[in-house]
Amino acid sequence: MSTYVIQTLENNRFQIANFEDSAAPEGVYELLYTKTRDYMSCNCRGFRMQKDKSEHKHCKMVRFWMSQGKPEGSAVWEDSGEYKMNRFVEV
Repeated sequence: MSTYVIQTLENNRFQIANFEDSAAPEGVYELLYTKTRDYMSCNCRGFRMQKDKSEHKHCKMVRFWMSQGKPEGSAVWEDSGEYKMNRFVEV
């Protein structure tokens, strides 16, 4: 199961890192949120290839994280189609 750590880079820019079974991330991606259009984009290859951008996994995870108040130092993962989060460090 993949675990993701999300952090804020700027007010509307976020970074999501994918961790599998090692301390180093498998991939690190940047997401940009446009509040006026309520649109989010990701710089991963999968985003460019996906037809329905609103269903993109990284965007959905960051939206879930944002809905929880953007707690820095949290891990997010998907379990049976549901996103879950655990705060593992105080920042």
